[in-house]
Amino acid sequence: MVNISGVGKVGEGPDPNQNPDVVLELSVLDMQRMFTGNLKPLPAYMSGRLKVNGDLSAATRLEEVMDRVINKPTSTTAASAGHTIVNI
Repeated sequence: MVNISGVGKVGEGPDPNQNPDVVLELSVLDMQRMFTGNLKPLPAYMSGRLKVNGDLSAATRLEEVMDRVINKPTSTTAASAGHTIVNI
């Protein structure tokens, strides 16, 4: 098992250093499972594997984001370069 700890950010807008509306906490393995479609955010939250601090309504959009990431088109330049762009 690998222990990974760090700080990450996802954001939109002119000031990425602003305080987040919501902070999500989950294991790296569970995040990988979400990105591969093997774990849905709501069951993860209900079981305590996903912790939410802040705006719960903003956190509910996580499933939409994960669906877009999982089902992204593979023919774009960004996708072929290993990048994912999600607009919500």
